[in-house]
Amino acid sequence: MADASNSVFLGTAVQTGIGTAVIVRTGKDTAFGAIAARLATRPPETEFGRGIRHFGLLLTRVIMLLVLFVLLVNIRVPSPVLESFCFRWRWR
Repeated sequence: MADASNSVFLGTAVQTGIGTAVIVRTGKDTAFGAIAARLATRPPETEFGRGIRHFGLLLTRVIMLLVLFVLLVNIRVPSPVLESFCFRWRWR
């Protein structure tokens, strides 16, 4: 591709003169199209990425269980709704 002395690529600037061009390839068939296709593919997931994803799911599950537990405790213990959202520390 770099050896082609008679090729014009996207972004080529012509200083002066007149020229005629024949379009050979467009879109996905060009060198830029091939680069764009490679960039569009997702690389395979690494072991580190997989571990981080599993850890994030574990944290989400634990937080959801804690929220459910707190909600059930607040339903079970009769108290005003607004007071259940606030913590009041009493030092004795």
